[in-house]
Amino acid sequence: MKQVLISLFKEEHTLNEVRTSIERYLSFCHIYSPKHSSPLGSLIYSTTVYLIFQTLYLVLKFWPQWNFNSRVSAIESLNFTFGVVFLASDLYFMPDKTEMLTQMIEAGYYLHKKYVKFVGMSLFDEKCRFIEKTELESVKSANSVKFALIGLYLSYLTTPVFGTILHLLRIVPLDKLSLPLIIQIPFRSDPFIFTRSYQFFSLALFQVIYILYTALLTVAIFQVCFLAVNNVLTEIQLFVICLKEMNMNFADDLKGGSDAERSAMLKLIINDISRHHQFIFRKIKFLNAGFRYRLFYVNTFVCLQLCFALFCFQKGEFSDKMRYGFLSVAIIIASHVFYENGQRLQDESEKLELALYDCCWIAKPEYFNGCLKILMTRTARTPKIVSFNIFTLNRNNLKIVVQAAYSYFNFLERSSKINDK
Repeated sequence: MKQVLISLFKEEHTLNEVRTSIERYLSFCHIYSPKHSSPLGSLIYSTTVYLIFQTLYLVLKFWPQWNFNSRVSAIESLNFTFGVVFLASDLYFMPDKTEMLTQMIEAGYYLHKKYVKFVGMSLFDEKCRFIEKTELESVKSANSVKFALIGLYLSYLTTPVFGTILHLLRIVPLDKLSLPLIIQIPFRSDPFIFTRSYQFFSLALFQVIYILYTALLTVAIFQVCFLAVNNVLTEIQLFVICLKEMNMNFADDLKGGSDAERSAMLKLIINDISRHHQFIFRKIKFLNAGFRYRLFYVNTFVCLQLCFALFCFQKGEFSDKMRYGFLSVAIIIASHVFYENGQRLQDESEKLELALYDCCWIAKPEYFNGCLKILMTRTARTPKIVSFNIFTLNRNNLKIVVQAAYSYFNFLERSSKINDK
């Protein structure tokens, strides 16, 4: 437990350290088990599902008694518990998706080592330096992802942590205390009202553990997704370097019997480049399989949570404005990092298409031009990460989610004014 928490707040410096941390998070959560589910993992998953049904029960039972702000807080709590179940279900029921992306991260890159000795101008050393550079950038970006998500969950922890401290210092009375989630325990008439200090302390402790556990799940899933996309981006950029290498060595015309040896070498190289191209698109297919469900629930959670955060920021007191203002900023930053991955994939795919168009194809053999046509035809349709043909992972998707959140916020605002009248 101690090592996991230290790793969660520690900055990694190498890609191996990031991978080790991800493995540590997944192992600690117990829900992720590619071979067979563990009893403890099943118990934890059952607990997350139970919290949803309990929250639903409390909402139905106390809805008539609550004022409008309490109802919004209850729905926000319900949205959070649904988000946790989505995360847990991802790892519990579909561990093969995470395992597939993890294996893709650990796999090496297509470097075309076979022909290094046979070409006059080799860019093999440049490729190796490029991989080292991109891996360092991936580590920095993975740290940014982690700390953005930690900032998001720290905003949830402010209420139980500072509430406990302020109550122990006798600054805030018991009846003014609140928690981010509604959970019922025996001998309480209303989940928003505390009559005994032990009720608040016990629930605050449970919610701190629950939120930290959710943070571990989220960091593990997001970092796996981020590194998987980075792996494909690096592969695409290596492919562009390979095309550059081929153009440098075979820029001139190939004709006559004296070029037979070079023509045979070009045939081997273009065949290998074609396999590299297939390798890239196979990885993109894996990305789509891994992101399909995740993009759906991330969109749903971000939209509703941002809506509730904006509403509570406007309606709440100063402490609520601080908390929900920080929460809104953290959600936007974490979402931007997540959606930017898909945008980068589209941008690099367009560069790949341009690199194929710029190939030296004039006075080349028929087999070369035939392969080039196939590669260009397949690349003409820009690769994207799509969820159920509804959502696409890019910047435009973030704009749509924010616009939807603002629309729901306006609806809540009008409903609140009608209720006040």
